[in-house]
This record gives sequence, structure tokens and C-alpha cells, in this order.
Amino acid sequence: MFSSVEERVDGEYIVTFLQTQSLERLRKKLLKAELFLSASVKVASRYTNHFRRAQSSNSDSDHEATRGMEAICVQMHLVIERFQNHILSIQILLQLAEGVSTLVNLLNSS
Repeated sequence: MFSSVEERVDGEYIVTFLQTQSLERLRKKLLKAELFLSASVKVASRYTNHFRRAQSSNSDSDHEATRGMEAICVQMHLVIERFQNHILSIQILLQLAEGVSTLVNLLNSS
């Protein structure tokens, strides 16, 4: 149904409308994931800042609470870094998808 019967040159790709729709669906999912991760980074950063403020205002006598808050801040920082790495990966994938989409549009218009 979506196959092509025209002759292909080596290295040439035939892209169907269904495949371009799939690429667009993937691009939309990547955009949603990027938004979700960005929002999660903001929330995690706010919690980390809250714990840092609480830690600095905590009395010196409560060492256990201070250590616990520091452990939470360290873990939150690791989560934030991981999310930021995922965001970068998504942005790279989005750029690749945009490039493929542009190329397909150019090929289809000629």
C-alpha cells in the first residue's frame, strides 16, 4: 500500500507519508518529554534551594537533621544533572528530526 515501484539510485531513500507522520508523532513526544524534564528540573531546584535554606537556618545542635538535608541536596543535584543530560539528548534528537523533516520536504517539493 505504501510502497514505491520507482527505481532507486544507491543511497537514495524513498520515504512514505506514513513514515513522515511517524516522525512527527515522535517529535511531538520528544517535545513533551523535554517540557516535562524541564519542569522537573525547576521543581527539583526549588526543593534543593528550600533544603539549603532550611539547612543554613538549622541550629548547630541538630547535626543529624543537617546531615539528612545535605544528603537530600546531593541526591537532588544528581537528579537535576541526569535530567539536564536527558534534555540535551532530546534536543539533539529534535534537531535531527527537524533536519530529516526539512530534507523530506525538500525532496517532496522537487
